Amino acid sequence: MVFEIKDVVYSYSDGSAALCRVSMHVQDGEKVAILGANGSGKSTLLHILDGLYFPEHGRVYAFGELLTEERLQEPGFSQAFRRRVGFVFQNPDVQLFSSTVWDEVAFGPLQLGLPQEEVVGRVEDVLSMLGIAKLSKRHPYNLSGGEKKKVAIASVLSYNPDVLLLDEPTAGLDPKTQAWVVDCIIELNQAGKTIVTATHDLSIVQEITERIYVLSEEHKVIAEGDPAHILQDEELLIKGNLAHFHAHRHGLAMHAHSHQHIAHDHHD
Repeated sequence: MVFEIKDVVYSYSDGSAALCRVSMHVQDGEKVAILGANGSGKSTLLHILDGLYFPEHGRVYAFGELLTEERLQEPGFSQAFRRRVGFVFQNPDVQLFSSTVWDEVAFGPLQLGLPQEEVVGRVEDVLSMLGIAKLSKRHPYNLSGGEKKKVAIASVLSYNPDVLLLDEPTAGLDPKTQAWVVDCIIELNQAGKTIVTATHDLSIVQEITERIYVLSEEHKVIAEGDPAHILQDEELLIKGNLAHFHAHRHGLAMHAHSHQHIAHDHHD
């Protein structure tokens, strides 16, 4: 088991609820999606899985061990955990801080204490694999949104984690880059990576996951299942504010259709 969380409760600093007794699990090699409307707690849940936030109630297990703030202060445990889990934030500007793309992608392997020769090899391999070698000397802040997203992904892949946590990975991207991100997720999973994606973009869910958790606007898990069943359950999608009914008139007849939400660039 990669992750197991039991009855997790988390509140924001102002006291408002973010997660209400949420339980979930992720098996090794799985593609799992956390589906929910903006504000449902998806990003918060990813932060908890990455050991950036800690619940006020409930337990979080990573790779069979209890994940707590105290454990992550232990150098051995912390380094092993950080080496195995990579987080790609929704907004690349939060993640990118180096003066060049090359330095950005090299940062993770250098933090792991890898030999210089191996660091160079990893950086060049990842830049080549993602098709961004030509950007290596550019400053990350001067790149387009799609290029920044690719560099953010590269900066995580360079230290070769077992697990990737992706927060709204297609938000704000043009269709071509969105398709690239989807293909990247599929290929990484086929290469053995465990992928957990938080999204409210129903257009990509069928491709990027084999199991879905749906979070409601009450910050609770209201469903778990495979994409085919979840996406066909209009009542569930409406309850999760992922679709809505739109009524319109044809002559004297009134018809109601459900409309699924397509992603826009908002924060959770």
